[in-house]
Amino acid sequence: MLIPHSHLLLPASSSANFAVDLLREVREMSWEWTKMKGPVSDWPALLLAEFKAASRNRKIDEFRSDWRSHSGVGKALVRMLRDIAGSKLPNDPVVLRDVFRQTFDLATTLLTGIGIIDAHLAALDSNHAVHK
Repeated sequence: MLIPHSHLLLPASSSANFAVDLLREVREMSWEWTKMKGPVSDWPALLLAEFKAASRNRKIDEFRSDWRSHSGVGKALVRMLRDIAGSKLPNDPVVLRDVFRQTFDLATTLLTGIGIIDAHLAALDSNHAVHK
């Protein structure tokens, strides 16, 4: 579960620390990413409900495009998180530990969400191909 960026333990002023700044940016963007669709744990049911509605309204392509785009944003955020590992890390052990904890938390949430989306879309695509 993502923590709103206002609850970060990171120092408020970190202009000289790329890792802290990048983490803050990715956390805020990840918060928006999950807020758009609700909690990641609800996405399987949401995907199914939206798919059923899209099927009734003949908007399957729009449904797939929307969720593929959402997955793509999540993948871009994961790539940004990877950049933290190669950046200048904080010297303060407490802040460094927090950077790693938050990076792991974000990666877990992002990869879970991406996995849910990609697995559901793949299942829908394979099911659609069978029924053609």
